[in-house]
Amino acid sequence: HPPPLREQPTPSRIVSPSHGAHGVLRDAGRNTSVPPKPHPTALPTLGPPLPVEHVDFPVVKCPIPRRIVQTCAASKVSKLTMYLSTWRKLNPDADYHLYTDEAARELVVEHFDEKVLDVYDRMPLPVLRADFFRYLSVLALGGVYSDA
Repeated sequence: HPPPLREQPTPSRIVSPSHGAHGVLRDAGRNTSVPPKPHPTALPTLGPPLPVEHVDFPVVKCPIPRRIVQTCAASKVSKLTMYLSTWRKLNPDADYHLYTDEAARELVVEHFDEKVLDVYDRMPLPVLRADFFRYLSVLALGGVYSDA
């Protein structure tokens, strides 16, 4: 039999996002309307939400192509060559695409309109841009995305 689950310690401060923009802070069972302080490593404020309803993404119904898409900073490609080549060795019949940051932006320019490019360019951190590229690349090319 598996060991019994241990009860997790109850945190003394819980932020509930379902109660307004800042949440309600419950401290030892009491509710207060004090907004939580941002964590020192919190992401920067992204600004107002973008009007996504005005961006028309194409809907494609077709089999998933045998294509592997990866992205990597150009400065890291040589360090990761051994790992990147594994994908090609294990999938010799798949098309393989490795995008640097510059090539990733070119793909967005080539396959999407200026609204999507604007959203891509406005990402405040490279990691957010890379996350968005994952979805855009699979939408544009099909296949499978894998981190490098």
